[in-house]
Amino acid sequence: MGFNHKLTAIAADFTAKTGSRTRVRIPVAGARHIGIKPGDKVTVNGKTRVTITKGAKPGSNVYTVEKDGAIRIPAYKYGLREVGIEIACDILTNSVIVA
Repeated sequence: MGFNHKLTAIAADFTAKTGSRTRVRIPVAGARHIGIKPGDKVTVNGKTRVTITKGAKPGSNVYTVEKDGAIRIPAYKYGLREVGIEIACDILTNSVIVA
């Protein structure tokens, strides 16, 4: 499956340290590309390869897009690396893939 938008390290810092927690940051460019805006709810599913979709789905992990438009999710909870991650956006499935 090909993606029509891939974010690179130039787009943003992918991880942010908050206290003892490391969170993966999905840049505004990725969120905006699939129509996600600040204040929207997003659903996060997966392990080591995470899919983020717009909207809150019952029984799933739901996050609110921050005021700056970025989405931040805990790396440890989803088994994501803290460096060298790849973020791709797909408007066909309206999702962001983090691996």
